[in-house]
Amino acid sequence: MGGNPRRAVNWETASRLCSSRALMRTTYRIRINPQRQFQVVQAVQWAAYGDAWLCAHDLFHHHPDDDGSMHCEAMSFGAELWIAYPGAGTDAISPLSFAGVTSAVYEHRPDLRGLILRRGAPPMEALEEHLQQRLGEVVDDGLAAAARHIEGHREAAGLRPRRAAAMQALTSPLNRGRYAQWMAFGYRRAERRFPSARKTQRLIESFQAFLGTAAEGSGACITVEIDEAALCFRQLA
Repeated sequence: MGGNPRRAVNWETASRLCSSRALMRTTYRIRINPQRQFQVVQAVQWAAYGDAWLCAHDLFHHHPDDDGSMHCEAMSFGAELWIAYPGAGTDAISPLSFAGVTSAVYEHRPDLRGLILRRGAPPMEALEEHLQQRLGEVVDDGLAAAARHIEGHREAAGLRPRRAAAMQALTSPLNRGRYAQWMAFGYRRAERRFPSARKTQRLIESFQAFLGTAAEGSGACITVEIDEAALCFRQLA
């Protein structure tokens, strides 16, 4: 999950990533804190410390070129749907988890403008109807729940309620539509990055187990290489 919604999406890169491309090997450095939490190290840091699942999410559901923006958070939900669908169906993603991410980004930087998408996703092949319907449900219910959470957060902090127009922009049909577009784009991007969803899900589960072992060794940082073509990973010296 990211916390830097201000950076702009590289549209040329985004379009390229949804077309066919060679799979690659990527090297990551991962910090481990005394609480045995993990954080992917990045040039511009947006990934937060979290458990093994969150670390795997930042590596596999997100893309190496992601920047922590809400466009990228939306794409990660689409990627998660592609990878986890064979085992979990459309329940792989939920409005509750999307509301949680959206609310957390707002709490990190309390500015609704960071949650309002200014542009839709590049053109791509449409998803099957039941998948697109699920994305719409996740976005509609998730943004509505996030709006309620944001208002409650402000009330608890003794702040005035947001202007109605600002909250309406968050949950507007235009904003909801753009989030659903970016989730669908993330689904297609993950489909091309990881053609075998089942094998990728098994790799994610193995990676989470590996992190548990790495945490017991309690080094300050580990380096891993993920081979997207062979669907494997290894720890580097």
